[in-house]
Amino acid sequence: MKRRTFLTAASLVAGTSVASTLALRSGVSEGELRTDVPMRSDILGIDTRYTVYIPGDHPDDEPVPIVYLLHGVFDDNTAWARYCDLKRLMDTMINDGRLPPMVVVTPDGRRDLSLDSGDQPTTYCMNDADGGFRWEDMFMQELMPHVERTYNAGGSAPLRGICGYSMGGFGALLYATLYPGTFSGVAGMSPSTRTEDQVREMDPEEYNRVLGSGMGLDLVDDERINDRFWHYNVADAIRRTPPEELQRAGYYLDTGSEDDYTLIGNREVQDAFTEQGIAHDVHTEPGTHEWDYWRGSTPRALEYLAAYLQAAA
Repeated sequence: MKRRTFLTAASLVAGTSVASTLALRSGVSEGELRTDVPMRSDILGIDTRYTVYIPGDHPDDEPVPIVYLLHGVFDDNTAWARYCDLKRLMDTMINDGRLPPMVVVTPDGRRDLSLDSGDQPTTYCMNDADGGFRWEDMFMQELMPHVERTYNAGGSAPLRGICGYSMGGFGALLYATLYPGTFSGVAGMSPSTRTEDQVREMDPEEYNRVLGSGMGLDLVDDERINDRFWHYNVADAIRRTPPEELQRAGYYLDTGSEDDYTLIGNREVQDAFTEQGIAHDVHTEPGTHEWDYWRGSTPRALEYLAAYLQAAA
């Protein structure tokens, strides 16, 4: 049986300051950060890309854990490097013994890499309703096998975790529930898990840009609550999945107490976990839906994932 390891209140508080206050000591292991690494996707028919952190102490003879970080709607694969100083954060936490040496991969969630995220429809970590752009399939079938083979990392659920913020938090929870047994630890930071009412009430332009490609374009009101909506509804995915399959992973939700819109959908997810008898951890402190909050929640989420990865190894 997997050992359940939970963060203490002290470790959660300490985690909020890791990115900004801990300095990398001299003479310790230093990892490498590579941004915009290209990968050909036959599923998408384009060259996509990702950012990867490679730990300094990476044994040659056995795989290390891997964590996938999924970004939000308005960002790209460099978000954690730009806003969270990912290399410094990982070096510090690994050298302080708070994380094992691990590979971290952030894929680019955009359709067109030449355009800013805000200037194009999102993938929202889903396959398009018409099958035209299958980002979900690319991630599961191409990117994961490619990076795990390339960097000798992961390879099985006990060595694999996933995390994301906003859209990426939705994606992390979605993949963990659609593909149970794939990840040992799952963390959603302010995950944008919208309720039925929230989807119905979305402005037509916002709906088409954010969810339309995945759930059906130009739909209004109850038309949006279709089979695609239910397939990609995290709370419903939890309810329709056998509890014994979901219990193979640990789940962590971390959302700012002033992020009212996101908290509504998060409570629906929490209720679904509770109804299914699935253990999950929830952390809330003052904050909104922005990087000022996610800089603090990132080390908390990584530490949570590491505890599950270490317990499963």
